[in-house]
Amino acid sequence: MINSGFIKFNNFVQKAFVQFILKYFRNLIVMITVKDYEIEICTTSFNTFFFLIFLKKHTFCLFSSLSDIIVYDRPQSKRRFVIIYQLLSICYNYRIRLVSQVNQFNFICSTTTLFKCSNWLEREVFDMFGIFFFGHPDLRRILTDYGFKGHPLRKDFPLSGFKSVLYNDIITKLDETPIENSQEFRSSLY
Repeated sequence: MINSGFIKFNNFVQKAFVQFILKYFRNLIVMITVKDYEIEICTTSFNTFFFLIFLKKHTFCLFSSLSDIIVYDRPQSKRRFVIIYQLLSICYNYRIRLVSQVNQFNFICSTTTLFKCSNWLEREVFDMFGIFFFGHPDLRRILTDYGFKGHPLRKDFPLSGFKSVLYNDIITKLDETPIENSQEFRSSLY
């Protein structure tokens, strides 16, 4: 879905940048969207690392700062997770989004060699969604306990969790009991 003739550009720099990207990488791009002053490039998970290297190192881009990694879950889709890299070019004072999609069984290449801040961002994505980053130097949980089961921001994770944690005054410590989600009561009412 790449047709630069129908994209509305706000300035000459946007138009020149999109034409430059399309000239060299047309076969690697799934879609380009330009809205207001934001450019969004959609690519496959296998080309994401290549694009990030290009966007950081090329003199026409110089997106040297990774602001954030955003993930959202679409369980009904074939590629369940949408990963968005928010990049900032300090030199040109411009932002761009690089979007890729991955399912729960595949991996995406780690960007810790390109951006130092991605170490913690990728650990957070791994902890909350369970997406594996290939080549990450220390991929372990960062927000939940190490013994925690599941990934809390997935749409199929139960809202109540798997355990009930309450403080017990008698034994003066936390008491963990498994939650039983029985549906018999609900189905017997109808």
